[in-house]
This record gives sequence, structure tokens and C-alpha cells, in this order.
Amino acid sequence: MKISPKATTSVLLTSLFLLGACGKKKSESANNQYTVQSSKVATKKSEKSSSTAKSSSKATEGSPENTLASSFSNAEMQATTSQSQILKPANTSSSIDVDALINDDLTTIVGDWSNDLGETITINPDRQVTSTHRTATLQISPGEARDNCYFSGIGDPTQLVGGAGFIVIPAGVPNPHFGDVTDFDRILIGQSVAADEHPFTRN
Repeated sequence: MKISPKATTSVLLTSLFLLGACGKKKSESANNQYTVQSSKVATKKSEKSSSTAKSSSKATEGSPENTLASSFSNAEMQATTSQSQILKPANTSSSIDVDALINDDLTTIVGDWSNDLGETITINPDRQVTSTHRTATLQISPGEARDNCYFSGIGDPTQLVGGAGFIVIPAGVPNPHFGDVTDFDRILIGQSVAADEHPFTRN
């Protein structure tokens, strides 16, 4: 059977057209895949960059180190301000003569003193002390001066035990235990620093 040249040419042209169309589809498909992959890569890079920026921002603003440093700085400033306010009372005048006290002259502390617990003591020039909370008459022992305060002891002279500390702190002088300063005279009587919470002040 003979095939005419015209028919051969038609078959060849059809084959070439089909091959060209397939090649174009593959190329477009490859290009589309490349575009999608590139888009995905760009999206991932963008998300990663955004995540890194957020992490960096959080690390800078909310990290424990920075928070603690800031808190410590604020606390230190407040403590300094508080201490400054405590150590500088408005009035620091005192009528107490510590030098006279160590020389057995109690004139500057003689009189009535009371604390916030409702106890009142009366100090006499002969070192005798009476209290509204005690039946026995107490006596102040000879003392010494330290840090501008007068340190002594007080107790029932008829008893060998049961005495307590007796500390006189003039106005404007730091408390020897905690360093706080007041603009009034104080007397501490007790066996521990708990006495600092209930100082006697002049009536």
C-alpha cells in the first residue's frame, strides 16, 4: 500500500505539534512547581525571620536577667532613699547627756517614760526605777558609752537572775542594732532586740 507524500507530511506535522504541546506543558508544570517551591521557601524564610525577631525582642525585654537587674536597681534605689529618710530626721535635738550618765549622773533621763504596750517607768536620780507592770523596784547598773549611746543593765537588786539590758539612745543617734534614727530620745529595756520594737519615750 502506498502512502502519499501529502499524508506523510500531515502525520509528521501532527506528531511535532503533539510533542511541542507536551514539552510546553512539562515546562509550564516545572515552572509552576519552581514558583510554588520558591514561594514556600520565601514564606518559610519570612516566618523564620519574624520568629527570630520576636524571640530577640522577648529576650531583650522580658529575660530573667534583665528583669532581675531592673528590679534590683529599683530596690537598691528605694532602699537608699528609705535609709536617707531614716537617717535624717527633721529635729535631732536631745536633752540627754551620755557623758553625765557614765559618771553616775542620771539627771537627764530622770522622770516618766512610756512605751506602746502601756507600760510606764519612773527613773529616779538614785538609779531606782519603778514600773506600772512590775511590783518590785528595779535598779539601773553602772554602764558605759558606745556609739553615742548609754549601755547598762536593769533588774531587781534582790535577785541574782532576771535582769535585762538598759540602753539609752539620744535623739539623732542611730539605733545600735538597726541603725534607724528618730527625732526623740529612746530607752530600750529587754533581753533581746525585740525591745527595739517597743522603745520607751519621754512623757
